[in-house]
Amino acid sequence: MLSGTVTLGYAVLPGFEGRGCATELAGGLVQWAFNAGAKRIFATTFERHDASVRVLEKNGFVCEGVSSEEAAAAESDRQGRGRLMLFARDPK
Repeated sequence: MLSGTVTLGYAVLPGFEGRGCATELAGGLVQWAFNAGAKRIFATTFERHDASVRVLEKNGFVCEGVSSEEAAAAESDRQGRGRLMLFARDPK
């Protein structure tokens, strides 16, 4: 059983982008984590990485502002996507 918080992470290969795979995968992981006892789930993505923001929002995540990891995010990771933002989801 899980307790406390969980961090959600995922990646999608370019050939599978835009097909809903990440949204469905994230939804399944969120459901599994809460069923296993997680109290809160966190995820981070860059503010202008629109596809990732949409995946999180479709799965009930809310942006809580700039991530505390923002200062450590390498410029090469950003690729023009802006600041690293923190999203969170509580059980419904």
